[in-house]
Amino acid sequence: GTCYSVGFNKYGELGLGHLKQEDKFTPVPLPNPVLNISAGQHVSFFIDDQNKLYSCGLGIIHGNPSPDNQVSPLPVAKLADKKVTSVSAGFVHCAATTDDGKLYTWGSSTFYQLGHGTTKAEKEPKLVESLKDKFIIQASCTRSDKCSHSGCIDIEGKAYTWGSGKKGKLGHTTDKLHPNCKDEIYPRQILALNQERVKEIICAGLHSAVLTDEGKLYTFGCGSDGRLGHPECEGHRYLYKEPIPRLIGTFSGKNVAAVASSYYCLLYTSPSPRDLSTSRMPSSA
Repeated sequence: GTCYSVGFNKYGELGLGHLKQEDKFTPVPLPNPVLNISAGQHVSFFIDDQNKLYSCGLGIIHGNPSPDNQVSPLPVAKLADKKVTSVSAGFVHCAATTDDGKLYTWGSSTFYQLGHGTTKAEKEPKLVESLKDKFIIQASCTRSDKCSHSGCIDIEGKAYTWGSGKKGKLGHTTDKLHPNCKDEIYPRQILALNQERVKEIICAGLHSAVLTDEGKLYTFGCGSDGRLGHPECEGHRYLYKEPIPRLIGTFSGKNVAAVASSYYCLLYTSPSPRDLSTSRMPSSA
């Protein structure tokens, strides 16, 4: 359908052809109907009905080689010959998946969040080589410009995370005493979720969440201010964390249909009875 944008526009992130702030929703000029969108800190992405990826906004993260800001949506040249199936705009880095199951990342890599084994930034989408033998269907980039991390899932429902391990938000350790967990320079499977079939991963600021095919929600990482949805340790409001995925117990007997996150909080929705019959992931068989 038609995409509309509103708000701050210093870098052209609204895609309206100018740098003026907009106080009302305005149609974004795109050549084809839009199937999916993702907005980061100063950048926006659009997937059209031909599975082509467009971007606008800040020059260091829009995915094209030019350092100039893009005030209007332009095709992401590196992926022009690909069918893009999903995109995630983080605060300082981005990721996209294609119909052949490949994952591409670009932007800042200060905390190895691009998954290429280096802290070198990438102007354009670059294939994550360590996952090229997996069929990746969804990825998420952290909603923060500090201690960045990334996550993705494959068609078999396995979840992977990498980048900054601060507060245990990668989900790879059982050590609750160490203030910060190990960073991962390449994608690493979350073994604690081996018995689950994950259909979505969400990388927030200092915490993460995964949603399973059965509608179960797990959270992990920093638990300050109650952002994980678990009872916090008395007297340890700013120290509490969960270094491995922990099931939200208050949802017992309920199904979670969708999850969204900012730096500090999580939101979830429960499905309608009609949705329950269509919420299962496709079989990899």
